[in-house]
Amino acid sequence: MAIIGGFLVFVLVIAICGAPNWITEITAEQVSAFAALLAAFVAIWTARRQDRRAEATLSTALETAKQQDERSKLTFSVTLIQQYVDRYEGHMKSKRKNAAVYVRQATDETGKVRRERIHNEGRDDLIDVLNFFDSLGTFVRTGAIEAHLLWQCVFSCGAKVLERR
Repeated sequence: MAIIGGFLVFVLVIAICGAPNWITEITAEQVSAFAALLAAFVAIWTARRQDRRAEATLSTALETAKQQDERSKLTFSVTLIQQYVDRYEGHMKSKRKNAAVYVRQATDETGKVRRERIHNEGRDDLIDVLNFFDSLGTFVRTGAIEAHLLWQCVFSCGAKVLERR
């Protein structure tokens, strides 16, 4: 931009003061060569400017895509947690109760397992409850569910249960 401004000042000075002798000796080929150089400079300058704009546009697009990905991941995480919380508070309630009874029957006061106390009733419910928490752990490890969101939901569910008692 500064070069174009300088060129315009040069042309203005020539127009006001008159052309020096060497200017009157310029040939048409020299003018054409200068015009070609000027056109090349303008083309390069325009290309660099467009490149900067393209970089800015690409950067903005990447940032927008990243934000959309984060929102999508968060939405998926919350939806998955809500489904698990609904399951936990729904049909898992009786399974959790049966699993707790099974564990209490199979252990003594110190927490040791007593084989003679183990019965098959409640065993499948215990396995279902353990699988439920195992699948939640898998989702957290793979990043499908954010651990802090899961903690908040489970803690609030636990607080509701404690308030009812």
